[in-house]
Amino acid sequence: MNPAIYINLLPQAILSVLLCLSDVATAAPLPPSPTPIVIERGVVRPILQNLPAALLSISGTAPTDVYAVGADAQDGRGPYVLHYDGSGWQRLDTGITSGNLWWISVTLIDGDFYMAGDNGAILQFSPATRTFTRQTTPNAAQLYGIWGTVANNLWAVGGNIHDQSAVLWHYDGEHWKDVSGVLPAGEPTRALYKVWGRSATDVYAVGDVGSLLHFDGTSWSLLDSGVTKNTLFTVHGSDSILTAVGGSFLTGIVLEQQAAGSFANRAPAGAPQMNGVFVPPTGDAVAVGFGLSVATRDSSGWTLVVNGSDLRDFHGTWIDPSDGIWAVGGDLSNLNNGILSYSGPLSFDTPTPTETQTAAPIETATPIPQETPTGSATQASSPTLLSVVCAGDCSGSGVVAVSQLIILVDIALGRADPSACSHGIPVGTSVTIALLVQAVNNALDGCAG
Repeated sequence: MNPAIYINLLPQAILSVLLCLSDVATAAPLPPSPTPIVIERGVVRPILQNLPAALLSISGTAPTDVYAVGADAQDGRGPYVLHYDGSGWQRLDTGITSGNLWWISVTLIDGDFYMAGDNGAILQFSPATRTFTRQTTPNAAQLYGIWGTVANNLWAVGGNIHDQSAVLWHYDGEHWKDVSGVLPAGEPTRALYKVWGRSATDVYAVGDVGSLLHFDGTSWSLLDSGVTKNTLFTVHGSDSILTAVGGSFLTGIVLEQQAAGSFANRAPAGAPQMNGVFVPPTGDAVAVGFGLSVATRDSSGWTLVVNGSDLRDFHGTWIDPSDGIWAVGGDLSNLNNGILSYSGPLSFDTPTPTETQTAAPIETATPIPQETPTGSATQASSPTLLSVVCAGDCSGSGVVAVSQLIILVDIALGRADPSACSHGIPVGTSVTIALLVQAVNNALDGCAG
């Protein structure tokens, strides 16, 4: 058949299917409804992707108040920082014009978020005033993590650029001080990547060659992680659980502290390298990593729910108070091609297609003055354009094929699992007639936005 004729007939063919669906919906008597398909917890779907910079860390206060920080977008505006307010995503200008931000504090600290990154950068962000303040720091060390209990008791960790030896800084409310010299003699000699604690007297840091350190309020000591070769990238926990994750490519590590104080690797079978972990108060943790893999934890242990094979990796994760799971990453080698994925009760609709693949306009932020490196304030930015899910694009290729439309119809009829089109169904939505019409339009006109 002539391709042009085929394309012209496509709308009528799909319309016939939609009419059939409509008839099924109104016919009587109806056959028993198929058993609702429940998507397994942790099966995240992309909300934003193909971003100009990799996203490296995510945090927030609620499902409608989410912050993601990342790499330098190479556009003169420095690190890529996004905020979601429940209605849309907005890029925030930090006042730093170059460099990456590797971490945002997992909770508010006295009402503010803290971010750490390249060139010794530590930013204090006030959600109330929407201002960033760059704090004065000891030097231009590479910082990968930051945590604290209150604003006058903060820790930051990283690695020296010239030899990747450990960096440990402390803030007392007035000055950041390099206290790397207080680390146990001779250990660790390599970079530290994250720091987290339950209290000011129960703080942990992890890093290269299985380094796992503990601070008891007086001094730091080296714990036996049982890991001697691979890297530990992130540590997090709850009142009763302490977890550190890491590994190397196809080898994953998910350490949990046992009742006696020792650590055991509880990584599920087949788990690859895990880069980020978050443990909510319930203990139902999530770890993310290599190839966009996701593992979840419940009372029976850890399960690998997504064994990813993507060329991108997840770097960080966060669980909101409604058990919504957020994961961020991208191409971590080149720090571009960013992705932000989600699983949970929120619904993210695909906007009206436009001509470019990076469509979806974002709300305009309040204009504000730029910040100087010495600590004056900078507010949010002008809008940017971000890519979103394309209805019907099951493979995430940017093209909706006829075979994918058939898959959507099968899902609508209950003959296929929604996971068969994981990239082409907006998070939190089902396959409706409206979605099928949108998918047909995308097949005819191309994906956009």
